[in-house]
Amino acid sequence: MIYYYQKILSHRLFAWGTLSVLAGAVLGLLHPALFWKGFGFQSALWGLIDCAIALFALRGLNKKIETPPDFQGFSRDASRLQKFLWVNTGLDVLYVLGGIWMMSSGGDEWWRGMGLGILVQGGFLLLFDALHAIYVPREEIVFPELGILKGDEHQEFILEGGDPVAVLVHGFPGTPAEVREWAMAFNQQGWTVKALLLPGFGAELPNMYQHGLQRWVDKIVQEVSYYKTQGRKVLLAGFSMGGGLSIVAAEKSQPHGLLLLAPFWIPESMGIRLLVGIVRLFLPQAIYPFRLFPQWVEQLKAEARRAAPDVPVDVPSLRKMVQQIQVPLLFLEQFRALSRSVKRSAPRLSMPVCILQGRYDPVVRPEVTARLARLIKAPLEFHFVSGEHHTLLRGEKGFEETMAFSQAFARKILDDLSSQSQ
Repeated sequence: MIYYYQKILSHRLFAWGTLSVLAGAVLGLLHPALFWKGFGFQSALWGLIDCAIALFALRGLNKKIETPPDFQGFSRDASRLQKFLWVNTGLDVLYVLGGIWMMSSGGDEWWRGMGLGILVQGGFLLLFDALHAIYVPREEIVFPELGILKGDEHQEFILEGGDPVAVLVHGFPGTPAEVREWAMAFNQQGWTVKALLLPGFGAELPNMYQHGLQRWVDKIVQEVSYYKTQGRKVLLAGFSMGGGLSIVAAEKSQPHGLLLLAPFWIPESMGIRLLVGIVRLFLPQAIYPFRLFPQWVEQLKAEARRAAPDVPVDVPSLRKMVQQIQVPLLFLEQFRALSRSVKRSAPRLSMPVCILQGRYDPVVRPEVTARLARLIKAPLEFHFVSGEHHTLLRGEKGFEETMAFSQAFARKILDDLSSQSQ
């Protein structure tokens, strides 16, 4: 996405500007030689200008990134950005020539030091603008059409029951098919069950990159709010990524109960966030994860066999297509953004919460879920089940425990609400 490219470009320019200001301040204030004071003055001055330009360019970019893509607009804005960078490249050549002239014009040490400062800053910007102009993305990155997850079992469904409603949210990159057994367990207790299909999943998989955190949360909030406006009791239940999304959505929509199975989040300290931000400055716009890490293909096949048995994972052509999947880092950062939102929302929950976690889960580690549980101030149940990640699938170890704990919590929600109304 061109706007994300602009965002990374601006972050890189801001980082260079910050380093220039710091280096210039140190040289200007502490170095005794006039030459280096002149160099430091120019470094600090150019750094301040670079930071101001970067901050100006960042205005409104996040809103544009979250807006549904306009492919014609993408091409237009990419062309504008490329022209802007090439014009700047021409100006940078003049800066470099000006710096060389100042250094060789016979001025004093201060003058020649300023000339070197202009030469260094102009030389950096010459490389910066030229390279970014060359690599401006000319087309939107899209998820390939794999021809999978299109069957009826992967669509949204409703199991009609009584007045209370359970809203179920699948994981990544799952569909309502993986929560069907869960839905049936609630329905057997008299619940009406709505299993959601998040935007960009299932048959919409080719459009996955055009969706993200805000639209996923909005979908859940809209569904919970719809049933609440009818005066019905609502239990929100989410699996894996759907569990993390459900925490954020629950703060906004206030269901009567929240059930989480292996809720996904990644706890990040400020130090880790800073490190990731620095490393991100040097990474490309997108990566080929299954080409870089071929062993992930086998892991993906194993997970697909469990969650979507209809997917022909052993077909050689499908494996080759998977290896060619290009993933924008913008999309991957949705999961970091989700984790930050989970950390903010978890302490603000007010409804009863139940967390179920597989003891041997390799995807969402038990110790990470335990950290999440400690953030929750609302009434909380936390149960381990003797399984791995997909314990909501029949045949998986821990399935019976998962269903039993889920039904017990759903029953408790209704009992508590009934006693409150009397």
